[in-house]
Amino acid sequence: MESTHYRYYETIRVFLACPGDLVAERSRFPRILDTVNTLRAHSMGFHLEAVGWERVVPSFGRPQELINRELRTADLTVVMFWNKIGAPSGKDGELTGTLEEFKIASERYGDVDPYFPPEDNRPLLYAYFREQSEPDTESAAKVREFRKSIEDSKKLLYRQYRDEAEWDELLREHLIGFLNGRKRTDLETAVQRI
Repeated sequence: MESTHYRYYETIRVFLACPGDLVAERSRFPRILDTVNTLRAHSMGFHLEAVGWERVVPSFGRPQELINRELRTADLTVVMFWNKIGAPSGKDGELTGTLEEFKIASERYGDVDPYFPPEDNRPLLYAYFREQSEPDTESAAKVREFRKSIEDSKKLLYRQYRDEAEWDELLREHLIGFLNGRKRTDLETAVQRI
């Protein structure tokens, strides 16, 4: 069997949205993507690229909106919660940054490049909830309330996990599944459409 050698990798942007209490997972995120790139993505002609607030260039404007611009370029958004719901994203304090990112990613799931059938290369959303270690706080109660709203909507399956090691394994597995269903863009066809 002849192996395929790709002259270029198609970049898949993966955005991580989470409150500040998930520091361990946030620091592991780029390494998980690197592992999946080495084990699977590159052999398929893809490259997973980590994106998030860390990549946003400082500028004037509402900080969360600057982050949201980066989010809107993602092919996959990973949203996570633990004990904290997050900090307010604007003056009104109604939504936290992570909840606003979840809302945008949910809406983007319906966005499809007009050149692809709806089932191909749709922006996706994965949601994870770490088992709470501070269940008696007001913020933890808000996380549980949000998780219940997801359950009640019956529109999104989320995963719960115990610790960073379990999440690491889950995310690697889910990213490989994501890649297995992904179709490479035909570069010549894409260029002709421009």
